[in-house]
Amino acid sequence: MQPGIPSALRAIRKQRGLTQRDVAKRLGLTHSAASRYERTDANPTRRTIETYLEACGADLQDLARALLSQAADNAEGTAEEVVADSLLSEEAANLERHAAEVESRRLEEFEERLRRLEEWRQSQNSAAS
Repeated sequence: MQPGIPSALRAIRKQRGLTQRDVAKRLGLTHSAASRYERTDANPTRRTIETYLEACGADLQDLARALLSQAADNAEGTAEEVVADSLLSEEAANLERHAAEVESRRLEEFEERLRRLEEWRQSQNSAAS
């Protein structure tokens, strides 16, 4: 299998026991439209990748692991393949870092919302007193 994001998406979908039709239904797309995510000629945006992963019940860390697995599987190839694998590993590491940053921001946003909710509750209790 040719390494890259489309084949990693395919591997993730298959690992989760989903068909392309299952994913298409979850995305609200036709089978044909959803299958474009997994084609090697596709050049999906980060948001498109995240949407596809969510439909598969996966995240960017799962994608990073799939890319690293592909790189390891292909490590015995030619010099060009080794360079490509290195780039994939770097891409996977970047995606994993990005996923951690996103998770951290989400946690900070959640904590801020909780803080505001607590302030609002306190103001409501004070007003009721």
